[in-house]
Amino acid sequence: MKNITKRLSLVLAIILIFSILSPVAFGDETTQKTITILATSDLHGRIYPHDYALDAPDSDVGIAKAAAVIASVREEAVNVIVIDNGD
Repeated sequence: MKNITKRLSLVLAIILIFSILSPVAFGDETTQKTITILATSDLHGRIYPHDYALDAPDSDVGIAKAAAVIASVREEAVNVIVIDNGD
C-alpha cells in the first residue's frame, strides 16, 4: 500500500510538472486565458436593494445589485466564474 501511494504521488507530480511547463516549452502563448472570479457572500435572501431591518433603501446590497454587477463584468470579460460563498 505504501509503495502504491509513492508511485501515485510520483505520477501526479510528473503530470503537474508537464501541465505547467507545456505551454512554456512549446511556445504556445495562445493557450493563456484570463479568468475573472466574482464572489458573493452573506446575501441572506436579500433580493431587492432594501435594508429590511431599518426599513430603508440600501443600494449596495441584494441579489438584484449583484446581478447587475455580474452582468456588467460579463460584458467586458469572456471567462467569468461566479461563486456564492453563503455563510
